[in-house]
Amino acid sequence: MRYRLVVRNVLMKIKSSLNRYAEIGRPARPWRYLYFYFVFIFLQLFWGTSMSAAAFDAPSAGCRVWRDPVAPDTIVARLPENCGPAKTRTGASCVIEALPADAEALETDGEIVFAAVAPFPTVSDSIYREGIRQSWLGLCSAGRCQKIFIPKRWTKALTALFGETPASENIEAIADKNLLERTWRAANTVAIVPFDELDPRWKVLGLTLDDGSVVNPFSPDFEPESYPLTLRFRARELKPDGCGAGLKLASNRDPKRLTTVTLTGTTAISRRLAYQVENDGVEAIVAGIAETLKKSDFVHVSNEASFFADCPSGVPLRQDPKFCSRPAYFKALTAVGTNIVELTGNHNLDWGPQPFLDSLGLFRRAGMKTYGGGSTLQEALKPLHIRHHGNHLVFLGCNPVGPAGAWATETSPGAAPCDYPKLIRTVKNLAALGYLPIVTFQQVEYDYHSVPTIQAASFYNLAEAGAVIVSGSQAHIPQGFAFIGRRFMHFGLGNFLFDQTSKIERDSFVDRHYFYNGKYLGVAIETIRRGDDMKISFLSGSERAELLKTVFNYSVFKRVFQDEK
Repeated sequence: MRYRLVVRNVLMKIKSSLNRYAEIGRPARPWRYLYFYFVFIFLQLFWGTSMSAAAFDAPSAGCRVWRDPVAPDTIVARLPENCGPAKTRTGASCVIEALPADAEALETDGEIVFAAVAPFPTVSDSIYREGIRQSWLGLCSAGRCQKIFIPKRWTKALTALFGETPASENIEAIADKNLLERTWRAANTVAIVPFDELDPRWKVLGLTLDDGSVVNPFSPDFEPESYPLTLRFRARELKPDGCGAGLKLASNRDPKRLTTVTLTGTTAISRRLAYQVENDGVEAIVAGIAETLKKSDFVHVSNEASFFADCPSGVPLRQDPKFCSRPAYFKALTAVGTNIVELTGNHNLDWGPQPFLDSLGLFRRAGMKTYGGGSTLQEALKPLHIRHHGNHLVFLGCNPVGPAGAWATETSPGAAPCDYPKLIRTVKNLAALGYLPIVTFQQVEYDYHSVPTIQAASFYNLAEAGAVIVSGSQAHIPQGFAFIGRRFMHFGLGNFLFDQTSKIERDSFVDRHYFYNGKYLGVAIETIRRGDDMKISFLSGSERAELLKTVFNYSVFKRVFQDEK
């Protein structure tokens, strides 16, 4: 034990030297620090001392904490001072232990939330919880079991969650680096992964419970206490004043580290939509979706019709392609929780510059942030930075198609024109600094689900530059998806608040994106429909499945596993 304490002290000194090296930049004698580095690595490997788990990087004097072998390092949020790890439970003053599945939720001090996932282009939205359980325990009849892949390093934790060793014929443990691709290549296979290790190329599936309800960790109303794939832990003292209140456990789905962003498609409250708003009221149009959208931290719209007092009424019906919205219609945006407005549209100057400036004032008084357009070219090109729960998002948008009269200039308002070389450099620089760039386009409008080459090229270029999301705001018809590694592209979401209701135009997407602890986790694809009465509702069942199948058929997934830069 004495020798281990000596080695620990040496490691701590070397670590302090390395920290000083990082602080002062280039030292006068860099080889000295390189020597320290190799000694540090050698001793760490030789003695098996973990310096990466910050929670256990404390002197071993004082209280002792025994951690259940199924509990990851990350379950510890904070240790009391002078508190170190105990090798055995009997020598501990307090313990961190996994709770049985039937334990009361009130006993929980920390948790690991797992998600059932499938390849992104999966039409089904949920899987039966009982089917997963029976497959794990080997209780299902031959040929009816669900094949399930799991990350190999989480086998012990998942075994604790299900209560028994998995049935080898149904459950396969796979190295993390191979899990995603293996699941994409396999037929009728799902995987179970920790929430904070999700990847945008997964589709997160809901669990259908015995009562028919569906629980999904990508749901705005998610409650881990009622979710069967939550492995819960508690901290318990074995000796009086063993650890006290200083020991805190963590969750891998902490709401304080989570940011949700909903992106929507084309919005222009004019023509038939304005007529219906005048007759039924503003909020009636969005009543079917408003409560769900408002649960996102940030709700984006791409507004293409300026709000101003002299905009003509929607009654009588106006078919004029010269778009504008009356200020009273603005309630439609606030009703869905809009707080980010994209201004790349090509109709915002239909009635001249003053209505555009009036709209800017309206957005700002409502506390809404804007990007992709502005009162001058400089303002229009300025990225929008959003810091929330430790996630630093940056929104950028532009209009490459014009017309030229819709673009901002040095002295007049309008949309941001696209300067691709500059935009790519900006995205690269932001990504290199650890920011999460989101780029939205007012791109080429194409009257079908397929994506023209000129449109696709710009999306791919920005994804390659480091944009975590590239989204098309221009499409009146929903278009497909693609990936470059973890970077997600949606070429066109379709209409949001607009009046087109033909068979190919009435259905659209609303994308709810999840960011956690500085990382992009993925997206929940919502499907919506506008009726002839202009009222919007969510699609479900066979209607939702039909839209997903159609658009997945027009999607390209050739670069899903491309090595990321």
